[in-house]
Amino acid sequence: MGCALLTLLLLIAFPIVMLQSEWERRAARSGEKLALQQRRIQSFLTKYVENPFSIRRHDRLAAVECWNGPVDLSRIDLFERTTGLVESHARMLRFDGKAFHSGGGDQLPLESVLSVSVSFSHYVITPKTGLPSVTRWRFSRMDGGPDLRYSGNSSQDFSSRIIITFTGPVNLSAAVFSSPDDFMELHSLADKAKAAAAIARSRNFAEWCRRYDLTFPAFASCLNGLDSLKREKSKLQVAESQAALVAGRYNPKHSALASLASNRLAELDATIQREERTLSQLAVPLMEVAEEIRAELATGVLAINDGSLD
Repeated sequence: MGCALLTLLLLIAFPIVMLQSEWERRAARSGEKLALQQRRIQSFLTKYVENPFSIRRHDRLAAVECWNGPVDLSRIDLFERTTGLVESHARMLRFDGKAFHSGGGDQLPLESVLSVSVSFSHYVITPKTGLPSVTRWRFSRMDGGPDLRYSGNSSQDFSSRIIITFTGPVNLSAAVFSSPDDFMELHSLADKAKAAAAIARSRNFAEWCRRYDLTFPAFASCLNGLDSLKREKSKLQVAESQAALVAGRYNPKHSALASLASNRLAELDATIQREERTLSQLAVPLMEVAEEIRAELATGVLAINDGSLD
């Protein structure tokens, strides 16, 4: 009887022990796979990100780490009106309005830029690194679908490695990981930087900046005040609608609050219209300077060397 009971216990305990061991082995393998994946990602980043810049996606473009220092808003506004180089794009190129900055502390003044080049380096497979990419089949048909002739055909994330180089007394290069679909957008951004450098090398640039700086501080102050008024108007519109809803359905006493909000909205509308007229007047001399610069750009008087596009 004792032997039979012992045999029964062994028959019950043995599968449990084996199952527990199998769970432990699976957990160990899972941990090893996770550690291996992390090592592969670190190896990828170490292999391909060998420059002092880090990678970030911004405004649908993959860019070097944005410039977080101060910028000359007057120069940025001038280049936005003439070349379309807005502040977010300038920060992407580590441009403060006067010079380009490297991650190591080097500076390249805008007027010293001789050429801007955008060159395709190669495609890379991005193993879950978070870099901008497109998903494609390892073996694909002409229409982009999977090629069923190959077994185990899996999808992979591809990213383009592109080099943007600013040539001058100090050459600055940035390795940019981008979705292959964004290549022409990056090239367009480099063209804007190229045009800005051409403007800075003009002999009239100092005079243009002097005239621009005479009006831009008042223009920027008026623009900020107008934005503040519009935000206040938006909040008051929400408050007025809520007060009117409460007054109409629940509590007539809230009609006074709705009336106050309505009166304040009328005052804000009048103030906003007045500030918009002032802003339009202040923008006239700025637009005149911008028109002169665009006219010279159109005639080809301002130009720098084209960068290579491989």
